[in-house]
Amino acid sequence: MGLNYRMLLLAGWAAFGSGAAVAQTAPDGPPQQAAPRDGAPSTLDEIVVTARKVSENAQTVPISISAISGEQIDQARTFVIEDLNGRVPSVKVMKTVGNSNAFAIFIRGVGRDNGNVNVEAPVALYVDDVFYPYQVGAITDIGATQRVEVLRGPQGTLYGRNATVGAVKYYSRRPDLVGLEGGASATYGSYRRAEILGGVSVPLIPDQLATRLDVSYRHYGGYMYDRGYQTHLGGTDGYSIRNSWLWRPADDLEFYLVLDGTRQRDENNIATPMILTDTTATPRFGSPYVGEHNAQDINDLDAGGVNFQITRDFSNVTLKSITSYRGFGLIYQGDTTARADVPRSGALQDLDDRTFTQELQATGTLLGEQLTYVAGLYYFDSRTRGTLTRPTFLSQFRQQAQSYAGYLDATYQFTDALSVSGGVRYTNDSKDVDQNGRFADGTLYAVPSEDSWNSTTYRVGVDYQVTEDVLVYASYNTGFKGGQLNSVEPTSLPAVGVFVPPEEVASTEIGIKSEWLDRRLRVNADYYWMDYTNQTQAILVNNISTLVFADAKISGLEAEIVARPTTAWTVSLSGSTLDGEYVNVQEGHPAFANPDRTIKHGPKLTYQIGTNYEFDHLPVIGGNLLIGAQYSWVDDAWQSVVKNPLTLMPSYETVDVSAVYTFPDERYSIAILGTNITDTAYYKIVTNPLSRWYAPPAEWSASLKYKF
Repeated sequence: MGLNYRMLLLAGWAAFGSGAAVAQTAPDGPPQQAAPRDGAPSTLDEIVVTARKVSENAQTVPISISAISGEQIDQARTFVIEDLNGRVPSVKVMKTVGNSNAFAIFIRGVGRDNGNVNVEAPVALYVDDVFYPYQVGAITDIGATQRVEVLRGPQGTLYGRNATVGAVKYYSRRPDLVGLEGGASATYGSYRRAEILGGVSVPLIPDQLATRLDVSYRHYGGYMYDRGYQTHLGGTDGYSIRNSWLWRPADDLEFYLVLDGTRQRDENNIATPMILTDTTATPRFGSPYVGEHNAQDINDLDAGGVNFQITRDFSNVTLKSITSYRGFGLIYQGDTTARADVPRSGALQDLDDRTFTQELQATGTLLGEQLTYVAGLYYFDSRTRGTLTRPTFLSQFRQQAQSYAGYLDATYQFTDALSVSGGVRYTNDSKDVDQNGRFADGTLYAVPSEDSWNSTTYRVGVDYQVTEDVLVYASYNTGFKGGQLNSVEPTSLPAVGVFVPPEEVASTEIGIKSEWLDRRLRVNADYYWMDYTNQTQAILVNNISTLVFADAKISGLEAEIVARPTTAWTVSLSGSTLDGEYVNVQEGHPAFANPDRTIKHGPKLTYQIGTNYEFDHLPVIGGNLLIGAQYSWVDDAWQSVVKNPLTLMPSYETVDVSAVYTFPDERYSIAILGTNITDTAYYKIVTNPLSRWYAPPAEWSASLKYKF
């Protein structure tokens, strides 16, 4: 699809949006705190989410969903994707091998910890309703974050491709049409952490037109120490800008435009080299935070895009267009051995991607509002090129990935208490690839290849409102992830242009969402079991990334409990169990030499206990003081498909603390934050059998915030 056709789409939908209509609230309007139902005393915050592409109270949505509110994000001062760890059951987030610009998200034990552009993730990431297809360049600073939603389980109907185990949705703060508002914060912390964030929303035409500008600067020196250069490594240094426009010329018509850009000049995600015996693995230089660095390492990312949305309300249907064009450029060179006495294993990568997406949605009601539905069409076009250079060979590739989809999801309200829902989505994926390069023996190759896949995913569910505050539900969901190029750095001609088959999942889930004691206690829980077909995982063979395949059977229990015994005191408990194993493995493959078939990144048990207490109207100085603490425990888990003493991470625990003082005028606040204050050493990823990537040790930060 060329640029001219994209402009026609934009122009066509702009023309469509100029007609007359009847007023109706847009389904994805500014996020808000829901009012207590029927005037009941509610002391727990109720979060409005758009998990089903319409605004709903999270407690009424029969999906395993966790929402992090703007208030929680504000208390954390800065929120990045890794902060989902310890906050959401069954979720693990980490930087990928070497590349600090690529993040791996695991949900229910399934994800991708390799950042190669050909390896697509089974967790869909959305920012302001736009799908980000790749782990590289996916997480940029989006400015002030309004909320984050995590949907667990296959989302094949509404979110389609690459949402086989869930979706993570970021929503940034929108312009305020009513009044001038904004703020700024400055943070300083461990390892020369320095962050400055600011944003302002200006109503240009009251109640009709407003714009918002968010900017940020983040610097972090890194907690890894280089014994040769005697300096800290693994840091980040980046700028971002985000400008959004909201125009509501009539109550029934809305235009929303977002432009964003990020420039990062980071250091690599530094590994810890290990000394191995048959039974032990110890840090080569005595500390898990000491390694070696190569002066030629590079990690430069430039990313940005445009997101244009039109929402139009009619009497019983809302139409919406979401048009996005995004791109990133990455130059990366790293050494995954982390050792000066071992030849460099990293490649110089020069990657570039341009992605265009178009989604058309219709949401509405029929049959006297007993039937609610969401229907849509989706188009995806990604053009990626890359060059990988190693000392012994060169690999170049060009890939065009396209996807077409149509979907329908509906809920029928049989009675005031009983609802039945279902959905279906048809997806067609295709990839056209040219690969050329030079093998280690000097042989040149040039091979074009293409493949396509299609799938019909569906879901069925039933939910019953036992009482006004207790909902029980059951559902069956399927998901699909299209095939992908096996390797962007093949080592022999038979490996060139080879695609791996699609992944599919079928999952059954039962759950309960409930509130008790005048809604001072919230208990949400679910149990799931799923069959995952043809799951692919990346491992290193002779320091070259290679994919292995296996089916998997996974089940688990998830729970989130929040209580507010008093107005000032909040207590939370969340946790998950996970029982997963690989089945139908590639017999004879060295990755499965160990008869233990437990899935990687799948701890049997994790749980978190947190508490916040607010001291209101402090004596003498006035103002409020909010103190909080969280304890997290994670069971032991394999960190790789390959199982040996290096790849088993024993169980560990961490403690985080916070204190936020808000001045009497509520415009200024000061926060002191401490993470992993017990200084627990634990790692999240390994490359067999050389290196471990450790999580940060104890860190502290202080910030000052002003808002108006």
